[in-house]
Amino acid sequence: MPNSLVDEVSQKLLAADRMLLEKTKLPIVTISASYRDLLEDQYRLDDEFDHQEVVFSRAHYSMALAAGIVAWDGDSPQPEKAWMVDPTNYVQHSDWKRVAMSETLGRLMARHSLLEWVKKNVLDTIGRQKFPLADEITPPLLHLFENVRQPVLSFHIVTGNILAQAGKTVVQVVTDPHVRPDYVQNAHLSNITFCVFDEQTRYEFFEVASAHGKKVDPERVIVTGPPIDPRVLAAAKHKRTDSWRRRPLRILLTTGGLGTNKRELESILKQLVPLTRRRQHNKVQLIYYAGTNLDHVAMVEKVVEKFHGVSISEDVSDKNAALRVISSEDIVDANNLLLAYGFPWADVVFTKPSGDMAYDAVGAGCAVLLLKPWGEWEVNIQAMFTQSGVARVVDSGDGKVEEQLEHIMDRSLEKPWLESALEKARLMPPEFYRGAREIVRTMK
Repeated sequence: MPNSLVDEVSQKLLAADRMLLEKTKLPIVTISASYRDLLEDQYRLDDEFDHQEVVFSRAHYSMALAAGIVAWDGDSPQPEKAWMVDPTNYVQHSDWKRVAMSETLGRLMARHSLLEWVKKNVLDTIGRQKFPLADEITPPLLHLFENVRQPVLSFHIVTGNILAQAGKTVVQVVTDPHVRPDYVQNAHLSNITFCVFDEQTRYEFFEVASAHGKKVDPERVIVTGPPIDPRVLAAAKHKRTDSWRRRPLRILLTTGGLGTNKRELESILKQLVPLTRRRQHNKVQLIYYAGTNLDHVAMVEKVVEKFHGVSISEDVSDKNAALRVISSEDIVDANNLLLAYGFPWADVVFTKPSGDMAYDAVGAGCAVLLLKPWGEWEVNIQAMFTQSGVARVVDSGDGKVEEQLEHIMDRSLEKPWLESALEKARLMPPEFYRGAREIVRTMK
C-alpha cells in the first residue's frame, strides 16, 4: 500500500490491526465511528494531530461488538478468537476533514426536517450509488483484509460489498427488518452469505433481489435474529416486572449516534424533571444517554437550571440519583457506560425505534416508549414492537408525557400496561435473544 495513502500513525495502526486480522479466527468489520485515541493508546503510538473523533452510528458499532463479546465469551478482547476493525480509523490526516464533514452532514440530515426529507426522497431514491466516504475507507479496508483467508463478518453493507467484490468470503448482517437495494447488490455472488432478522425479512430479501434481477441461493440467506450484546440480555435476568410499584419509576432517555430527536427529547425531559421531586405518586428517576453529542449534554444542563432542587449527579453509578447523564468523547466509552448503568437499571426506555437502541431496550427487559422514527426501517421496527405489546408511541406534547405515564402505570388495574410490557419483553420469539450467537455460529 503506497505510503502516500496514509500518514505515519495511520500506517502503524493499519499494520498492527492487519496482523491481528490475519491471525484471528473471526475477523469483524463495520463502519460506525472513529476511536483513534484509544487505538493509539493501545498500540502506544504518539500522534501529533488532534483528530476530532466522529460517530456515524452506535448501531453498527454495538452490533459488531456483540459478535465479538460472544466470540470472546466475555468483555475482555481476545484477538486470537475475534478482532473488530472500522476503516474510518485509518483514514489519512489530509482526508480527515472530509470524514468530519460527512459526520456533520449526517447530523444535519438526521436532525432537520427539510434535510431529512431530502435524504429520504432524493438521496435514498438514487440508491446510495456512492457511499460518502468510499474513496477514503476503501484503500485501508482492502489493505487490512488483503491476506485474510477466514470468512469476514460484516455489519455494514458498504464493507461487505467492497470485500465481496474483492473476492473475500463475507457473511453480511442485515441489521434491521428492512432490505435496502444495496444489500442485494452482490447477492448473486457465491462468496457472500446474509444473516437476517426473521422469516419476513428473509422473504423480503428475495423480493428485493428479484426486483433487481439478482438470483440468490436460498441457503445463503439465513434467519439468525438481531445481534444483541449478551451483557444487555444478562441485565434482564436481574429484574422483576413489579419492582416499579415499590420505588420511583426508572426512566432512560436516549438519542442516537447522530443526536436525533433532540427537540422531542427536550420536551419530554422538561415534563419529566419535575416528577423527580415528587415524594410518592408516580415519582421518577432519570438517566439521559447523550452518547458523544455534547449539545445534548448542554441541553440537559439548560433544562435542569429551570428547576430548583434538581441537579445532575456527578456520579454516573449512583442508582439513587434523581438525574444522571451518560456521555463521552468516543463511542467505545459511551457504549460501555450505557451497558453498565443504563439498560440494567431502567424500567422504561424512551428511544426512536432504531435497530440498536430499541432491540437493546427490549432485550434488557424494559418497556419502550417510542420517539419519532427516522427512515422506513425504523417504521418497521416500530410496528414490530408495538404489535408485540412491548412498546407504545409517545406523544411529547406539553402535559402529555405525565398523562401517558399515569395511564401505563394505572394501579387501579390488576395488571397495568407497564407491567404487561415488562413481561412481554421477556417473551419475544427465541431468535430475538440469540441473534448474536447464531450469527457467530454461521462463521464456524
